[in-house]
Amino acid sequence: MREKNRHILKKAIREMPVHKLPNESLWERIMENTANAQSMSNRLPTYKAPEGIWENIEKELNNKPAIRSWHALQYVRLAAAIAGLIVMLGTGWIIIRHYSGNITRQITETDLNYTETDKVAQSPLVYDPGLCRSNPRACNTKLFKELDQQWHDVKKELEMLEPEIQHNDPQLTRYFYRLDNLKIEIEKKMLKLILES
Repeated sequence: MREKNRHILKKAIREMPVHKLPNESLWERIMENTANAQSMSNRLPTYKAPEGIWENIEKELNNKPAIRSWHALQYVRLAAAIAGLIVMLGTGWIIIRHYSGNITRQITETDLNYTETDKVAQSPLVYDPGLCRSNPRACNTKLFKELDQQWHDVKKELEMLEPEIQHNDPQLTRYFYRLDNLKIEIEKKMLKLILES
């Protein structure tokens, strides 16, 4: 391998300032301390390892993989438990989702063929358009006009659904009752605006 810019490195080394030690005795002290350290190490007590120490070490090293495999087995068990839990939760979710569409309120013919007096009892009319004559300022607000438009839209949809719920379709019936409740809530808000203004 060829060195690049070798001439630049040599020039930089030549231009480096040369430093001299403050006193020449520094190296002598370092050498003396090194000799003292060697003489001290000779005075340390020696220790002889017991017989069969290497065999015991090798035996312990051979036992380590068994411990590792035990830990791996614990992780496999934990992963299997988590997987089982996920499968159970997923199955439960699928079953609940499948059968929730079939759990509906059974409506008899008498529930669907109620009379006009029953209609008033089920969804009392709390809003009368004639009330706007008593408080025209409240009825001309933007909020009231939006609520009135929603009320008319819901009322039209209820009128369209009324003949359809005669076919005992549970979803349409539920939707019909939700719309009826929504109409009542809108009527209450409209009445509140008229009375509070």
